[in-house]
Amino acid sequence: MTITSSTSFKIGCYTVIPEDHSVQIEHGDIELLQPKFIEVLAYLAQNYPNLVSRDELIENIWGGNSYVGEKALTNAIWHIRQKLHQNGDEFIQTVRKGGYRLVHQPHYLSKEQLVGVKSSQLSEQLTEPFSESRSEQAESEGANHHHASIDHGVKQLGWRLTTLALVIVIALSWSYTYWHSRPSAVPQITALTSLPGRAIYPATSPDGRYLVYYWKQANRAPDLYLKDLSQPSLAPEQLTFDTDRESKPVWGKLGKVIYFVQKSWQKDRCHIVKLDLQTKGQTKLASCKPQVNGALSISNNGQLLAFNGIDPDNADVGIYLLDLTTENARPERISCRTDCEYSDRDAVFSPDDRLLAFTRRAQPYEEDIFLFDRINKQAERLTTGQTDIHGMAWHPSGQHIVYSAEIANQRDGYAIDIKTKEVSKLNVPGFSFPSFISNSSRVVYHDWQLNSFIGSLSLAEQVLSVPFPILQSRFNYKDVDFSEQRQQITYVSNESGHNEIWLAEGDGTNRKQLTNLAKNVSVPRWSHQGDKIAFLVRDKASARNAIYVIDIKTKQVNRISSRLTSFGTPSWMLDDRSLLVEAFDEASEQAKLYQMTLDGQAKVLIEVEASYAVQSLADDIWYSVDDQGLYRLSIKDSANQIASSLETEQAELMISAEQLASDYSWLVNGDSIYYLQNFANHQEVVLLDLISNRKQTLLKMPLRTVNRNTPLSINQRQKQLIFSQSQSINVDIKMLEHPLLNQYE
Repeated sequence: MTITSSTSFKIGCYTVIPEDHSVQIEHGDIELLQPKFIEVLAYLAQNYPNLVSRDELIENIWGGNSYVGEKALTNAIWHIRQKLHQNGDEFIQTVRKGGYRLVHQPHYLSKEQLVGVKSSQLSEQLTEPFSESRSEQAESEGANHHHASIDHGVKQLGWRLTTLALVIVIALSWSYTYWHSRPSAVPQITALTSLPGRAIYPATSPDGRYLVYYWKQANRAPDLYLKDLSQPSLAPEQLTFDTDRESKPVWGKLGKVIYFVQKSWQKDRCHIVKLDLQTKGQTKLASCKPQVNGALSISNNGQLLAFNGIDPDNADVGIYLLDLTTENARPERISCRTDCEYSDRDAVFSPDDRLLAFTRRAQPYEEDIFLFDRINKQAERLTTGQTDIHGMAWHPSGQHIVYSAEIANQRDGYAIDIKTKEVSKLNVPGFSFPSFISNSSRVVYHDWQLNSFIGSLSLAEQVLSVPFPILQSRFNYKDVDFSEQRQQITYVSNESGHNEIWLAEGDGTNRKQLTNLAKNVSVPRWSHQGDKIAFLVRDKASARNAIYVIDIKTKQVNRISSRLTSFGTPSWMLDDRSLLVEAFDEASEQAKLYQMTLDGQAKVLIEVEASYAVQSLADDIWYSVDDQGLYRLSIKDSANQIASSLETEQAELMISAEQLASDYSWLVNGDSIYYLQNFANHQEVVLLDLISNRKQTLLKMPLRTVNRNTPLSINQRQKQLIFSQSQSINVDIKMLEHPLLNQYE
């Protein structure tokens, strides 16, 4: 017998008939499924007992359309599982990062066997309702009571029609109740705001009626706002009225107060604040760290706040707990205290308040979720190899954590089982900073979908201009670097589905993909001769960054092996034979600035934790230090020879941390420095003349137009400053009802 995708088969107590799009249970009902659902089931049956990847299913069922297929496949698997269940057994097994396989062996049916199955089912359906009437009809004919039989038949017919009508009414009533009360079978997304600017960090009140959020409008300082969800036509109520940044609001247990993070734009102060909704009075409860993204969570009993910060005894960012039941309580640090190799950043309480999920960043491009047991004080890793976590929320069941992760520059939602550590993708692009509505599996989030493009700002124009796009599409382009020698740009793009290194002409034409690593790559940097590119790759096994170098001529990609670990953004020394890079030395347990050859030999150049450093043509080393600023240090001694050792005491602070948007968004070019600076309502590209010490604003833009970590590059021949920036779009708050989250209840 030839087996095809339309061949019927039995699996357990079910008969699957693809040509009818039906699933039939033995001695039971026939259920109809959508054609695509049947196709998925038939494809898994054809490949039994092999594992079938999601990509293979999408390729064969949806023609390789991953945009539609990702969501549709998840929906199909969910529906099939609802239909196929026998004594609690699963018929489809999910293998993490592998795909799906059938648990039970399918038995294919010949045409004769299928006819027999259908005939048997039809006989069972027809025999019972009509057997009694046929028997009575025979008795009536045998007794020769013709008129009595007619009367009796009429009565029987009337009784049957009445019964049939009653059954139909009951069935329709049940069907209406079932379909209108059951959880949604497909993700349902509802917009809660439609505002100019960016509405982010949503949180609903304990009774679910009110929504508090952060709203940043153009040319205005951001503030907190309150929206009545029961009266959506009403304008939101403004809660804060100052030039500070208020964010990450959470509700008190009774819904009468709101707690939030308040920072100054000068990055010189940060506080955890309580706001009384009736009096609008504010009370400062604790200090936090203004240089990092604030985090805030409240326990479900309303007695504890968790936030990130530092204190005089602990310089590394960590998680603190503040007892709200004790007046003037001092925050208790639960993170590492000294010589930490990481920073704990965000935290959220479990429904029973025993566990605390928190995110930990050990590398600039790596962040993962850990679980902290407040009773035994032990921490457990849940995820490995995530890039950026943008918010978490505990599912009310307490067994899953829903979070936002950014992969290849695209945010999406994920749910992780805290016991099995199995991760399921929600397939909700833009999903960020989720928060569950009380006593439900519905979640509110803000929809963050910002594509970045590469643009150039003319430095020669007499007329003011905006950056002109070099590369712009529905994909993301970032970390651009220009080679003066080759007149080409290298950059990172997710066009292939992963972040990879690409090459293009200076005007964006003739694009070529240089790597196919399917890993998280970042910050490609040209050698001065333009024959090599150094870049970072995060290693999932060690959760650390490694340095790779690609030869442009041979296209060969090599990893630099070194005793050092945890590398920062590299740059090339002037001779192109070595790299200048911050790295961590496990022997000394310290991070320092190293000069490292391409075969991995390294020597300490400066005893400093420099985030990023370059060697200028004037033989100066320029380096940035977190929370301090940009320094210049000459590598020549008084005799104009290369110094044997460099001391930070001789370094000169050129730009303070308050002026720099980040440690990476600056460029030294001869006697000039270009850098990005953030202000309360906007950001600027600034030129500092090192001869006259005069500053000039080259470009003024809305805040977040340019990511604060964006590196700057220059095309000397065309007199262009090149960098990546985001398309200006609105961000709104939405509510999600998802079948995956519904089934966790």
